[in-house]
Amino acid sequence: RVFEIGSVFRAEPSYTTRHVTEYTGLDAEMGFIENVEEVMAMLEKTMHRIFRHIGEHCQSELALFGATVPADVPIPRIPLGEAFAILREKYNKDIPDGEDIDSEGERLIGEYVKEQYGSDFVFLTQYPTAVRAFYSLPNKENPKLSESYDLVFRGLEIASGAERVHDPDQLVDIMRSRGLDPDTFKDYIEIFKYGAPPHGGWGLGSERIV
Repeated sequence: RVFEIGSVFRAEPSYTTRHVTEYTGLDAEMGFIENVEEVMAMLEKTMHRIFRHIGEHCQSELALFGATVPADVPIPRIPLGEAFAILREKYNKDIPDGEDIDSEGERLIGEYVKEQYGSDFVFLTQYPTAVRAFYSLPNKENPKLSESYDLVFRGLEIASGAERVHDPDQLVDIMRSRGLDPDTFKDYIEIFKYGAPPHGGWGLGSERIV
């Protein structure tokens, strides 16, 4: 298990309220996992520990901004397809299957989870493989879905993660299926040829939490 806290730079336009070209990230990776649930469980434990510390030691700062820490309750897991069904039935919002959830959808699901579970957090899971990074592990039973997740906090995505592909042949096949040239990822693929355990992790943005 490894983690880092440091600056992350993104070469993309900052045209939304939640995208910045530089942010402070908390990234973590875990090896020898059984499944992606282990990674989500560790991220859940991490988030509760962070906010418990803030609640115990930062009351003056919280009062200054009128902020409250989230309740220390289990974080529900909702597959993205199920989240889409909830949005259609409860909020009359339709997102086609196979697409990613938008900002409004995240906000509405955040409201739903707060109402149903009393949680300020929700894990959205089983994203379509096509909308995730090529190294996200496809589901064995349904390769169109990936072993990936987003962590949404009060209607805003604050972290993304997944179990990663650790088999070099599978990586090459996925790259080619997406029109990528494996030769440009030669060094990356080489690592896995020496043997890599099943592993997964997350990227967490501190600015969004603040």
